[in-house]
Amino acid sequence: MRSTTLRSLSLWVLAPLAVAAYTPFDLDVDIPEGTPFDTIKMPKETPTGSRPNDTSTAGVPAKPSPDGKRGETVAEDPKKVPPPKPPTGLPGVSAPSTIDYENHLKWAPKDDKVLRQYEDRPDVSTGAGAPAAPVKWEFKEWPPNVPQGLYVYGVTRFLMVMLHPAMVSERELTEYLIEMGYTGRYAASATVGEKRLERMTKTVMDDVGPMIDALPAKPTGEVAQRVYLDLLTRYPYEAGFGSYILSQPTEVTLPILLGILKTQRHPFLVRNAVFILRCFNNPEVVPALRNVLLKMPDKVVRNRALAALVRWQDEEIVNWLCTQLGGPDVPFRSYALWALGRIGSPAAVEKLIAATKQFANDREFLWAAIPALGWIGENAVGDKKQKVVDFLIALRPALAGIPDPTPYDGQYTQVRTPDPANVTPKILQQRLDMALARSGHGPSRDAVKGWNLGDVIKCNLEYFRETQAKIK
Repeated sequence: MRSTTLRSLSLWVLAPLAVAAYTPFDLDVDIPEGTPFDTIKMPKETPTGSRPNDTSTAGVPAKPSPDGKRGETVAEDPKKVPPPKPPTGLPGVSAPSTIDYENHLKWAPKDDKVLRQYEDRPDVSTGAGAPAAPVKWEFKEWPPNVPQGLYVYGVTRFLMVMLHPAMVSERELTEYLIEMGYTGRYAASATVGEKRLERMTKTVMDDVGPMIDALPAKPTGEVAQRVYLDLLTRYPYEAGFGSYILSQPTEVTLPILLGILKTQRHPFLVRNAVFILRCFNNPEVVPALRNVLLKMPDKVVRNRALAALVRWQDEEIVNWLCTQLGGPDVPFRSYALWALGRIGSPAAVEKLIAATKQFANDREFLWAAIPALGWIGENAVGDKKQKVVDFLIALRPALAGIPDPTPYDGQYTQVRTPDPANVTPKILQQRLDMALARSGHGPSRDAVKGWNLGDVIKCNLEYFRETQAKIK
């Protein structure tokens, strides 16, 4: 593992984003639309590759699939879907502003595994061509360095909480960084000592844990070795991650991945195996993912397995999710709320309403619970739908008294677009109106139909677009 001379974050950001007219270089962090969990939803259809007749890869297995055909790419195999795309263009970062990284945010990762420049590789999951696959059981670097783009993307999530606390959910962003795994931890290592982010930093670093320096044992068989190499040489969301696995027939690689979940304990290997299983449309993955969700204490595995099971609309985890709403892991409550909403099971109505009553003064809980009630109310019928509507109407007066997060000390208040004062009640009221509209409440439907994009606070825009499409 080669060591890297670390410099301040500003120097790393300068390369991809430099703007010569501004010295020193300034950046502001834009407010994201919707919840970060929505960026990890999987498409429901497998796209058709642009070159379906020419998608072979250098990493074909030693023995082809049982039917003698070559390994299909994701574009050709209906049992797979593309993995979540890596972040590109550093979403959420804009320039210029009054925030000067070099003078105000001297964050540097306390780790020698960051950084290297983001390398954009062809990705067989899109049918755009195949990168060269590893051919030997060897590692040029271990642990692999984190691409610069992913690292800065993670740091930006912390900046959102620091600069715009009333416009984002700290708990949602915390769980999203945990889902990112070691990339999130390395970003957290840069914020150590930043008082305003102590809680968030500690949670991410503790839940992800340090990288293990030892490699897992070399598996038997060429195909298994290639699968292991695919999972151990890159990070999720990095271009090319899982490219060999996704270029092979499902029946070739799926047994190896399921075997990793049953027999392996190496965190990096198991976590990445869970991530890539989100790309399989084979129902065999569901009980395996449910098992690791419920039984494995690793919180990165938990978050990645949950994202996959939400894609499958797995109602068998609904009761477990409901128990998490009052559990000791406070940030995870937001993730559980999102999952319950996206699964949309009316069976969760009573428990979700009871939990929301219990935490009716908790801004972060309401932030996630109100959209979840809207998603479930949309699917519910009869008495359950009416319970959602009645509860949301009764909740409205309480929202006016929900305060913004504790204000900062003024050090970071001079941002280019500062948060409006007392914006939390307005954000929650808009979410409540849309949740009611989705649940079939006539006056709310009429009101939301009359809104335009300029009427909606930015962090509500994604929920608004989705709601408009539903109520047309």
